[in-house]
Amino acid sequence: MNVFDESNYFVDDEEEVVVTKVVRTKIVSSSDEEKMKTMNTSTKIRFLNEYGWSRSEIKNYLGIRYQHVRGVLETPLKKKQA
Repeated sequence: MNVFDESNYFVDDEEEVVVTKVVRTKIVSSSDEEKMKTMNTSTKIRFLNEYGWSRSEIKNYLGIRYQHVRGVLETPLKKKQA
């Protein structure tokens, strides 16, 4: 019997091994992935946020800390000097 525990893992009670990790991320199109290859991390965060991704989804997708995502989204962009 498979049981969902609080750490977002499915565990098989009979064998007591981790079977599958639940991953909740949105799908990124291949054209968007190509665009993101040339972006720095902060730009990627803003890009994904514009498409409606939550901070947690962005953190998981990019493999960075939640605080980094929050900091980028809370801090306004500096105006470019002419």
